[in-house]
Amino acid sequence: MGVNNEKNRLMKRHAKLSQKLAALAILPLAFAYLAQAQLPPSKGAPQVGRKAPDFTLQDSSGKPVRLSDLLAATPSGQAGEAASKKNARWTLLIFYRGYW
Repeated sequence: MGVNNEKNRLMKRHAKLSQKLAALAILPLAFAYLAQAQLPPSKGAPQVGRKAPDFTLQDSSGKPVRLSDLLAATPSGQAGEAASKKNARWTLLIFYRGYW
């Protein structure tokens, strides 16, 4: 009888722990959904697959960098037709939407 009581106690404890872990897993998803729902619509946001407009920003050392320069140049500095796909520089744009 003592073995069965111990087994039942462990099973109940395991079930409570599983419920707590499930709640913790769902909590970040609920928070992300609520945060997203409070943002206003973004009519001018860039669309996937569309060409980004040219812009200039400063790099970490304060030097201005243009998007068109990044897309045109290869790591060796060649531009235009001389830049082959094999030597092309990859550029990744990340947009943060929200309030900071």
